[in-house]
Amino acid sequence: AAQPDLEETHMRILHYYGSLGDTILSIYKAVTGGVDWGDIVDPLDTLISVYMVPFFMLYVAFSLLCMLNVITGVFVESALQSTKKDTSLYLFGRLKNLFTQHDLDGDGRISMHEFLIAAQTEEIQAVFTQLDLNISDADVVFQALDKFEVGLLSADEFIQGCQELSGAAKSLDLLVMKRESAKQVQRVDERTVKLENMVQMINRKVDALGVTLTNAKM
Repeated sequence: AAQPDLEETHMRILHYYGSLGDTILSIYKAVTGGVDWGDIVDPLDTLISVYMVPFFMLYVAFSLLCMLNVITGVFVESALQSTKKDTSLYLFGRLKNLFTQHDLDGDGRISMHEFLIAAQTEEIQAVFTQLDLNISDADVVFQALDKFEVGLLSADEFIQGCQELSGAAKSLDLLVMKRESAKQVQRVDERTVKLENMVQMINRKVDALGVTLTNAKM
């Protein structure tokens, strides 16, 4: 009875591992449910070596627990990103409608006064919270959105500014710091120009005084 069993095992190993293509197909079936992996590893254990079993077990464990989980994670992440994008589009559309509602004078732009009034409403606060934007300091938010510092925001400027600030908790603070740094640099440049003019004026006066003293000696 042992001889037929051995011949059957030999036929199985030829069936599963008779060629490179057969081997690839067999190990693919082992992790996708096409065949029980125990049936595939038995011929290796019997005819090749018992040490083939732990190697095959590691392969199956890696494929099922690691690779397939990674693939699943990619699809889940893609679905989450798609949902997040749809949510953002909905929130920005809602924000645009709220902008129109709080444009009190109907000129298509919103002033800081109008923005401060709107920031006190629960609807605006709820949308800004969902966008991960802190609107507790509404005047600071308005200054951050007002890139051209004209005291007015159009709908496009308002929506685009909120898009740039959303998603990062510190992006608003960084933008405000950047604006303040730019103002400080501008002030330093202006003072440097004034200082250079004063130095030039002093040099001219010194030169004129030198000429006067030279003429007096003569």
